[in-house]
Amino acid sequence: MLSEDNSNLFTGGYEFNSLADLNPNDIASIEVLKDASAAAIYGSRGANGVVLITTKRGQSGQGKVEFDTYYGFQAPTNVIDMMNSQEFIEMMNEAAVNDGLEDNYFNSLIGDPNDPDLQNTDWYGELLRDDAPIQSYNLSASGGSIPSRSGSW
Repeated sequence: MLSEDNSNLFTGGYEFNSLADLNPNDIASIEVLKDASAAAIYGSRGANGVVLITTKRGQSGQGKVEFDTYYGFQAPTNVIDMMNSQEFIEMMNEAAVNDGLEDNYFNSLIGDPNDPDLQNTDWYGELLRDDAPIQSYNLSASGGSIPSRSGSW
């Protein structure tokens, strides 16, 4: 029997995470089976262990509809303080001297570190936003029963 992984078929090479579509509010319990208990149920596929996620089930009785939402902003934390162009060239020149090369070796390759036209791009500022919005909406319905009917239709 041929076994192949088609999880990223028609996705441009991106892999799907099957847990990404599972709402954490719908989880009733999580169990981890390992060793013999996993192998007994799943055979060789359970050799590394198995995670069982049980979702909540509907209950009869009064119907209930819930809507949860939040909206906010997120900002990066623990951003690394990066060197500017002048500091980087100075560090590279120091490394060149330690390797036995001439002083100011990288100035000839990159340019004068005191040149005002030398680029000092803040790549964190280019990639990350301080006001990135985040939002979530969750609609759920539970309970309820179908009333019994008697007679003919």
